[in-house]
Amino acid sequence: IESVLKEAIKDLKAESGSLMIMDAKTEELYIKASYSQIPSRKLTEDIINKTRIKIGQSISGLVAKTQKPLLINNIKETLTHYPDIIKNTDSNKYKTSIVVPIIDENGKTTAVLNINNKQNENLFSQEDFQFAILLAEYCGAALKLEKKNTELTTVNEIIREINKTNDLNTIFKMIVNKGKELLNCKHVSIMIVENDILIVKESTDHQIIGQKRELGIGVSGWVWKTGEPVLIKKVEDLNTERKFQILNKPGSFIVAPLNIKYESPFALNVALK
Repeated sequence: IESVLKEAIKDLKAESGSLMIMDAKTEELYIKASYSQIPSRKLTEDIINKTRIKIGQSISGLVAKTQKPLLINNIKETLTHYPDIIKNTDSNKYKTSIVVPIIDENGKTTAVLNINNKQNENLFSQEDFQFAILLAEYCGAALKLEKKNTELTTVNEIIREINKTNDLNTIFKMIVNKGKELLNCKHVSIMIVENDILIVKESTDHQIIGQKRELGIGVSGWVWKTGEPVLIKKVEDLNTERKFQILNKPGSFIVAPLNIKYESPFALNVALK
């Protein structure tokens, strides 16, 4: 991504650019990659680490919210339409820009591409605009591949660790910690059947370790009974016809049986927020 961004800025004869990633937890954009052809305007590590833009704030936040790319050849004129974001935009530093949202297959904004200042105070053309949109699509595909690569790497790590030890407690602890990191969620837990009772054996939420569920009771008990994974996007959206009881309200969550044929006594809980 950094290499493509650098070449694109040169091809577009722009001064600088950046790719900002959406933090799903905070709904803020942060800088993943940046490049400037003008050394004095290169973003410092301090600025990169501190920059956080909320949805709807500044031009990047606006594009992330509306999911519509912007071609800006007069930043001051553009800002008159959005007075609430003037304080977050340096109109003297960024006079012309192309800002493009990157949207995933679920229709959510995952990143924003910024191309800033056509050199020699020229204006960006429609051809420049279309090129930037294609570049954003490429970056979106690259981010998706990066995520898949991270998933595969994590699974391989778990497999290597399993091969090193016969201690189930160590394996369970590693799986919940890696699962939390990989899924970017609040808590992960593993439940196992003992004496016909489903028990939380390990969790990133230490307070629930040891909790029990009976066959068919609660979502975990339902997954244990049916062998079918369950995805709850929003507890409030569930209708009265559901066949299992929600025993607590963790927001959205996933419960999945941990075996290929769905015959294992294990179940995995992922509480998402």
